[in-house]
Amino acid sequence: MFEEAMSEMTDGKMESTVVEDTAFGLLGRARELAEWVRGLREEFHAHPELGFAEIRTSRRVREELEKLGISCRIVARTGVLGLLEGTAPSSSGAPRVVALRADMDALPIQEENEVPYASRTPG
Repeated sequence: MFEEAMSEMTDGKMESTVVEDTAFGLLGRARELAEWVRGLREEFHAHPELGFAEIRTSRRVREELEKLGISCRIVARTGVLGLLEGTAPSSSGAPRVVALRADMDALPIQEENEVPYASRTPG
């Protein structure tokens, strides 16, 4: 999208409509992603699972990663390892690597919040 906006330059100045379209397009996409992330967070919150018992959670994480084209595999029984491969090598020629880690297990507590996505699992 940025490249399209840059190719629309006129006399060294970018057309204001292109900038607005690009900004609103990015803002709209950010809002869509925020809704998607919020929905996943609420889904996971409503169905908590204790450590090494995250069967449903790990399945859903794998499903979402695969929808994004990210290959993944199970590690340590319920962990999920997703591999996002880049194409540009590092200065040494080796592939670039980024590692992200997240916990997905719940705490063994009784939730007292009164929200639509409150835990549906006792304890």
